[in-house]
Amino acid sequence: MRTICLCIVSVILATQSVTAQGFGGKHGPPQHGGQQGGGDRMGMLIERIIKNGELAEELGLNEEQVETISNAIYKQKIKEIDLKASLQKAGLNQARLLMADEIDEEAVLAAVDKAGKIKTKLAKLKVEQLIMLKSTLTDDQIDEAKSMMRNRMRKHMQERQKGRKSNRGPERGGGRPEGRPKRCAGACPTDGPPLNEEPNETE
Repeated sequence: MRTICLCIVSVILATQSVTAQGFGGKHGPPQHGGQQGGGDRMGMLIERIIKNGELAEELGLNEEQVETISNAIYKQKIKEIDLKASLQKAGLNQARLLMADEIDEEAVLAAVDKAGKIKTKLAKLKVEQLIMLKSTLTDDQIDEAKSMMRNRMRKHMQERQKGRKSNRGPERGGGRPEGRPKRCAGACPTDGPPLNEEPNETE
């Protein structure tokens, strides 16, 4: 029974950790193909742009826009850090409740509800960021940002495809790779007589 509880606890902690990383982590939030995923990618792009003067100028951002976006992103990250910590604590609390000899079903379900509310708040942060960007940028700037985002994604895909091709080695029919010994059906002209024949002796 204790082994089963430990497995359940491990799953809960792993799930909470992955969820916390998913919101604003290295790989961004879970993608659902909707506006939230696209909005988050644009948010990350805008964050890079405001840190790069040349890109900010290319997008046509003025000082007021850069300051507004920078302050909003900073406040969002502070909230995000606090919510992720709360989510991990909620996971630990669920684990503790499930490890008890007598499980308090009401307390466990309440802990699950608490974790769910935290996840909802994390998701709302992403929507708030999208709303902030749309209210701060002009229509032309949004279109330009989308174009820059598509170009970056296209370039990234091309680099990945190029890397995959280079890892496959030479294409079939493209010649023998350097260093690989050549194959001969019989005796190779420059390799002397075949191994199964004696060399001719001079009389």
